[in-house]
Amino acid sequence: MPLPAGTKDGGYLLAFDEIVAPVLRGFAPELIVVAAGQDPSVFDPTGRMLVSAGGFRALAERVAQLADELTGGRLVVSTEGGYSPIYNPFCFLAVLEGLAGGSGGIADPYADDATVLAARAGPDDRVRSAVASVRAAQPRWFS
Repeated sequence: MPLPAGTKDGGYLLAFDEIVAPVLRGFAPELIVVAAGQDPSVFDPTGRMLVSAGGFRALAERVAQLADELTGGRLVVSTEGGYSPIYNPFCFLAVLEGLAGGSGGIADPYADDATVLAARAGPDDRVRSAVASVRAAQPRWFS
């Protein structure tokens, strides 16, 4: 679903919880395939989004939980885009940690950066409006 520029961790998590998870539950897939690009990371020069490594970890945890719930754990994850050579490794590590349910023991060296701290905010009204629009346009998935 299209999200507004500057969407932070909380906005992505809201979209996942309110759109992605209900649709997946309604569809009842036998396998979940994820293209785990890091384009929306806080330091990506082209992504215009603000997702932290912690946000990627939380999304991956949700995907793993849904895969366990819906497919018996059948999940394929591939990496793709992302253009921040300084931050992508930590975002992808966070994805792996979220999927595995553990820590790789490598701390995010940018965790205290002002941009990363700002990315940890909850969803704003623009994201809430986008989520509501999708739910209104596709009511069959949301009971």
